[in-house]
Amino acid sequence: MPHEFSNQNIIYALIILGASILLAWIFFWRLRIILPRLANKTKTNLDNLLVRSVQWPIMVGIILAGIYLAFLSLSFVDQLDHLISQVFHVAFIIIAGWVGAMILDSVYRWYKLEICPKTHTVLDDWIIGLLRVITPLAIIFLVLIGSLSVFGINAAPIINWLVIHGSRIGLIILISIAVIFIMGRVLPSAISAFVFRQAPGQPEDETKKRSDTLSNVLVTSGQIFIIAIAVFMILAELDINIAPILTGVGVAGIAIGFGAQTLVKDFVAG
Repeated sequence: MPHEFSNQNIIYALIILGASILLAWIFFWRLRIILPRLANKTKTNLDNLLVRSVQWPIMVGIILAGIYLAFLSLSFVDQLDHLISQVFHVAFIIIAGWVGAMILDSVYRWYKLEICPKTHTVLDDWIIGLLRVITPLAIIFLVLIGSLSVFGINAAPIINWLVIHGSRIGLIILISIAVIFIMGRVLPSAISAFVFRQAPGQPEDETKKRSDTLSNVLVTSGQIFIIAIAVFMILAELDINIAPILTGVGVAGIAIGFGAQTLVKDFVAG
């Protein structure tokens, strides 16, 4: 039988709920004041993007936490109590995934706005676009696994696979992204300095064109090489035989190398 709600419990629940709504409103209002100040003090848009992306999920999380605390001050049938508690836990997992997705998406947008224009290659834009699609799907998958665990559904085989192979795949992806990022930032400057040192008497415009051409070719080629290695390593983690693929890629690479000798010379010449 359900327990009767006392007036005191109802008052406590309403106070907790009202306090959570007030706290969420204060949080949102303070952000509206702090955000312009942060924009004036920093030279990057990353902080602004982060604050704007997480303000709504954090507000929802604060209100949801207040509703949950208000629920705890009331008493229902024991089985109903357990079910409602599970629903709230799933909601918190969803909000955590929402916050994580928004933070990562802000980093991706910042990279596209501030870093990609400086890397002299369009491959970065393609990579960021792909990550903005893959990341929400991965987070949805993790949220689903966490939700199944809350309801007592056995997800141990999936979790074990994620711990062993998923962590390796994630590490491969993170290292590849870091190498691509460093390559896109460092290599163009190094190539430009090298080209200008090797051509001191040539016109600056011609030297810059040659530098930009070499930077574009070498950075794009290097990034494609890193992506190819990462893909092969991920395929190996998925127990896919990569020997035939490597053989085919090697033969195709040799054929392209012989057929593109003149093109490579033209690129080097600027």
